Amino acid sequence: MSDGGWSDVADGKSNVDNTFNAIRALSASEEMLDSDLKAEVKRSLDKAKEFIKNVDSHSLKAVSLRAMCLRAALLVFRDPLDKVVLERVESLVKVKDRWLSKDGHLYNEMLIAGIALTEWIRRADINLYDA
Repeated sequence: MSDGGWSDVADGKSNVDNTFNAIRALSASEEMLDSDLKAEVKRSLDKAKEFIKNVDSHSLKAVSLRAMCLRAALLVFRDPLDKVVLERVESLVKVKDRWLSKDGHLYNEMLIAGIALTEWIRRADINLYDA
């Protein structure tokens, strides 16, 4: 979409989950492409970076969407200590009481939040045992 995100449908509104999945797919294929396609993928990822940067992750109600926003930020910003990435971490940790709730779906909430934070911890090279 013009804002750098992806949507469910051609003329729909960009959303975090579709954008995250598109970023994952493009990032995974980037190194296998020829130079013309690689340049096009880089342009798409640069636009996606702007979309993720502009998402107010604190306004996302679902824990899973906050987690996807963090994972997308890790992919496009690459630096786990980048301000945008850290804002996404804070957004996810802030709602830790909702990771496992009666209203939440175990897979979408607790598992995805755990995966996102684990990816961040690994990339930030944080040793939890020395804390």
